Amino acid sequence: MSETKAPTPPLSTLLAILLWAAACSSTEKVSRSASTEEAGGAVASHGGAASSSIPWTDAFTKPAVLIAADVRIEGPKGLMDHIATVSDPEELERTEKTVPEGFLQEVSVKPAAAGAEIKAQLDRLAIVATRRLVILERPGLVDVIVVAQGDVYWASQGSGEEKRGESLRFVGTIAR
Repeated sequence: MSETKAPTPPLSTLLAILLWAAACSSTEKVSRSASTEEAGGAVASHGGAASSSIPWTDAFTKPAVLIAADVRIEGPKGLMDHIATVSDPEELERTEKTVPEGFLQEVSVKPAAAGAEIKAQLDRLAIVATRRLVILERPGLVDVIVVAQGDVYWASQGSGEEKRGESLRFVGTIAR
């Protein structure tokens, strides 16, 4: 049985993602209503400005790109202060709800919108999911976990390091 290698994303796609990541890495805080109006549907955190008293990881502070079919992000209270997502209601379906595990957001590509992408930013990690993005903010002090599945590609902008696989997992440890 021969092994098939995952196709490399086109250079134009990678460059577009890197430019998008650079644009999203501004240190300026934007309110929810301002970001929604200015970005044509971008949704900022539901919790306002990040509190310096809430412990956080520095694992996602270096610029990087993550592309996968499905991406799941879990983290502690304050996670939503570190994530931004872009929604297009014509191509993407979004649900937000409180579940026993915490605050859950799911964004998926509508069946009629083949080729659409879900874009998100976790600190300086630019994320593109081609099928589904799940974000779970847990009430306790837990580590930040990013699990990507389905033709996964990750690249660091600074070091040029790359990883590929059917599944990749990244853990940002929270100091306790």
